[in-house]
Parts: sequence; structure tokens; C-alpha cells
Amino acid sequence: MRLRWRFRLAPPLLLTVPMAALGQPVVGRAAATVPARPVRVSAASLLVDPSTATVPWRVEIAVDGGRTMVFGDLRRVAIRRDTVKYAAGPASGKPASPEAAGPGWSCNVHDREYDTFREGGNLRSAYQVDCQGVDRHRVDWQFERSSWRSYQNYTHPFIGGWVSQVTNAQTVYANCGPGGTYDYRLGYNSVVVYQGKDEGKSPTAYSNKIRSTCGTGVS
Repeated sequence: MRLRWRFRLAPPLLLTVPMAALGQPVVGRAAATVPARPVRVSAASLLVDPSTATVPWRVEIAVDGGRTMVFGDLRRVAIRRDTVKYAAGPASGKPASPEAAGPGWSCNVHDREYDTFREGGNLRSAYQVDCQGVDRHRVDWQFERSSWRSYQNYTHPFIGGWVSQVTNAQTVYANCGPGGTYDYRLGYNSVVVYQGKDEGKSPTAYSNKIRSTCGTGVS
């Protein structure tokens, strides 16, 4: 008996990739197309506050929705090929010393979890910072909640511990207390020490918000 095999080509599969940072879904085929030149936008539209930056910085959104923030010597880190939009600027806060603001070091800040999540009785979010050429670095962070005026502290500000290795990756939590329903988000910024004494600071990055019933916190 001779067996005959028949093959049927399935219709092309369209994948919808959530782009939380851009606020809209993108069809998989379109997501593979990177514009010839990324579009420059405001820092606020990328959930970044540059007022804390003491050195030059750049924030990028990739075609898959991932966000990366570079600060320090921007010449050490080229803009990514898959970047679709970005924001950039000089030092905005108290300027760092010429030594800290000069060439020789740079840091990449990545969102391990771009969102804040409700996990049981806790709020959870995560970040990762990779630094090259610095003596040590840390991340300061706090959870915030919405109010009729603006966002307020939900937790007290936490000053992170210094690390000397390249990567500082952390998952952070806050107890979810009783009370009203608000929007909650994580805000964090990176601090580095260069040449043993000079500090450089990144802009403050914010996670996407989550709506939950966790009360007012310390506010």
C-alpha cells in the first residue's frame, strides 16, 4: 500500500504584542518593522522624571515595548537599533562634579517588570541596573499612590545598599494595607559613585500603575 501525505499551509499567524509603555497593542508583523529613525518624545510620555538627573541621560522604548534608560557618558552606549521612540537631555538636578559627569562610565537601567503588580497582600515591582566604570552604585525607590493633587508617597523612600558588581537586580515589595482604592506605582532612580567620591544620579523612572485597594500607606 502506498501512503500519500498531504500538507496544508496554515494561514499566517498574527501575534499581538502588548506595549505597556506605549499604551497600545501592536500587531506582530508590524512590530518587526523598526523605523529608520526613532521618534523623539517627552520624558513624561515615557514615565520618566528628569529633574533628579545630575548627568546626561537617554530613555528608549524598543519595538517590543521594553524600556531602557542610559545615563553618564552616553557615547559609551549607542542607541539601540530596535528603538522606536526616545527622550534625552542634559543634567537637570544639581550638577555632578566634572569628574562624575565626564567620560569613563555609564549605566543602563532596565525594567525587569514594567508594571506594578498586586501579589497576595503585597504590591510588587522590579528593576535592574547595569553599570560600567563606576566604583559602586545603588538604587533608591519608593511606592507611590494617586491622590486628587498628584502622586504621594505610599511607602517611605528606601535608600538601597551599595553594590560593587556590574548588575544590581532587585524585586521590591510593599505591604498592602486596608482602606481605599487608588492607583499605585513604583518610582526609582539610580545613584553611582565614580572615583570614590563623586555622585551621579539618573532620572526617576516610574512603573505602569495598578488600580487596587491597598489604602493610603504612609501619606
